[in-house]
Amino acid sequence: MDRLRPGHQQKYRPGNCATLSRKGQFNVDGYATERQKGCIFCDFVNRNASGHLIYEDRHVAGLLSLEGHPLIVPKPHFADVFELDEIHAAAVMQAAVRVAKATKIATHCDGINLVQSNGVAAEQDVFHFHLHIKPRFQHDDVTMSWDARAIDDEIRTKTSAAITQQLDKFL
Repeated sequence: MDRLRPGHQQKYRPGNCATLSRKGQFNVDGYATERQKGCIFCDFVNRNASGHLIYEDRHVAGLLSLEGHPLIVPKPHFADVFELDEIHAAAVMQAAVRVAKATKIATHCDGINLVQSNGVAAEQDVFHFHLHIKPRFQHDDVTMSWDARAIDDEIRTKTSAAITQQLDKFL
């Protein structure tokens, strides 16, 4: 298959990386990456699924979601942020900054949400790490909500200490 260029569309074949676990290897731009069979984002990166490629570098790809907003995905398969390594985490955010700036200009939106979910409880629906770049407009009907009430300072102090203690494991 010819190399997919940004802005080019391929035929869509759906998959669900949450249900299959056999991993394979493939090569993108000379970079060996992990892939999970049945994962739509792995298939997209490997040029086996359609989509609108809008950005690509050695570590990540940017595509339009079926809803029409950009997504940034790492090329290797990482199910969620808990599997994501620091190299690809940095690459995702660097690409997100570039794509968000271009999206703001291209869509004339008033703002942008960066949204990323991990696990069923957080409503992750495709189990390949991905970051949504959601253009927002004044008075649009997009809703995002969580309990924003301030909690007791004693609870915040305990939570802060617990996170800091665990964070030492990752530094």
